[in-house]
Amino acid sequence: MKHKVLKKRTLNIVSLVGFGKKKGLSQSGVGYYGIFVIHMEKIYEEVQLEEMSDLASDLLQSFGNQKVWQFIGDLGAGKTTLIKELCEKAGVQDIVQSPTFSMVNEYQTTDGEIIYHFDCYRLKNKEEALDFGIEEYLFSGNLCLVEWPQVIQSLFPDDFLTISLRNTPAGNRRVVVQTQDADDSKNGR
Repeated sequence: MKHKVLKKRTLNIVSLVGFGKKKGLSQSGVGYYGIFVIHMEKIYEEVQLEEMSDLASDLLQSFGNQKVWQFIGDLGAGKTTLIKELCEKAGVQDIVQSPTFSMVNEYQTTDGEIIYHFDCYRLKNKEEALDFGIEEYLFSGNLCLVEWPQVIQSLFPDDFLTISLRNTPAGNRRVVVQTQDADDSKNGR
């Protein structure tokens, strides 16, 4: 079966997060410095369900170094479907399903890596997540795939990935992937 090339575009967004003056940085004795953060955004247009496997491969290749991935989208947008494909591409041989009632499922890859899959839809507040030890998972260094993350987003580590899925009128998906850090999410970026 020949796979269609995914229609995507990539943007690099540069943000100035700090600016100031410091003595001794130039010949005049005063210099200016800035701290810049580069964020990447990939947009995939009209992704069909049968292309989710190709999308998963591209995401793992592009963002495999990110450890916390949040998935945003309405019911039926394809969050769990994409997570199943990501786990399969990462080498998980177990059945991957949404942990709607257990809150977290743990999968092991053929390489012995651990992947955590969260469904936070039923959480009322972040205290419920803290009660089951979510911070230990999020800061474990293992891949964490989080559906319905809105309630716990303030608990995320500094760097994470946001994957937004939206149904299109043609019955496909528009997928927007953004690298972010905790300050971005708190500032609404």
